[in-house]
Amino acid sequence: MRFGRRYGAGKCCKCRCDSVPFMGNGDTKIIRGIAGHDMMRRHLAEMGFVTGEPITMISQYGGNVILQVKGFRVALDKKLARRIIV
Repeated sequence: MRFGRRYGAGKCCKCRCDSVPFMGNGDTKIIRGIAGHDMMRRHLAEMGFVTGEPITMISQYGGNVILQVKGFRVALDKKLARRIIV
């Protein structure tokens, strides 16, 4: 599945999946994919963001997010968070 093409408010592809910044506080969703170059995907994978892994939105402030993945809390800026497709 190819990610990155926009189809409406926060929707990235024809399947209408969302990116992380559009999750609400306390929401838990499954990662469907990571958009971006190989280095970006590898960087996020090293932090635990891999396809099929559940993530929980802890909080958001100004587009920056705190997520829980694999039992750890990780803070991401909105540029990185937009690359995680749920």
